[in-house]
Amino acid sequence: MRNFFNIKRWLTVIQFIGIISIAVFWSLPCFAEISADSYCQLAIKKLRQEIFNLQELIKIEEYGGDEDSKRAEFDQFADALFSLFNTTAKEYVMYMGKNGQAVKAYLKANPDIRQEIDELAARRNALLDEYEFLKNPN
Repeated sequence: MRNFFNIKRWLTVIQFIGIISIAVFWSLPCFAEISADSYCQLAIKKLRQEIFNLQELIKIEEYGGDEDSKRAEFDQFADALFSLFNTTAKEYVMYMGKNGQAVKAYLKANPDIRQEIDELAARRNALLDEYEFLKNPN
């Protein structure tokens, strides 16, 4: 069962679904249009939460625990985070497709925020690699 769960494969599937969702739902209006600044602040908070989630999953792999209940907790927090920004996970995924230029311009004008996002993404990716190794040491 351990070899069945491959987090990178899972993330690839999620990314693929996100891309398909963007293509399919491109013409649908967003329920709440957020600014590029809000989107970037949400991205930072989401990355921080993903880092925390991975740290918790790594602890579970090393010391044991209930991964399913942790994942349910993570999902609840993610829903609350999106709600705090008056958006949904689907809208968040679709946002860059509609507003990519605005976000790029915002990040160009705010290199400190871009750097923070880049650093958090790098930390998340390193933890993801560590977690995957613990799940599948082969």
